[in-house]
Amino acid sequence: MSVTYKIRTDTVTDEEGVPLTAYGIEAVQSDDESTFTLISVPDIFFSRKKAEDFICMCNEINLSPSHLSDFIEAILDTDKK
Repeated sequence: MSVTYKIRTDTVTDEEGVPLTAYGIEAVQSDDESTFTLISVPDIFFSRKKAEDFICMCNEINLSPSHLSDFIEAILDTDKK
């Protein structure tokens, strides 16, 4: 069974009550009969493009779900600089 990363879309509300779209990531595992969500992390990005690029990277390097949280943290730290 392989793990695939997919985009997750949520609506969050800012301090003023304005709804915003936030993007996260889901790690899913599929076999011939079913699909299981292994990990779901909401609200990582407000840019769909950044979320898509991040997910593409995760899929390209076959990131292990056990390293997802560290990879998210590294990307967010890079964005702050």
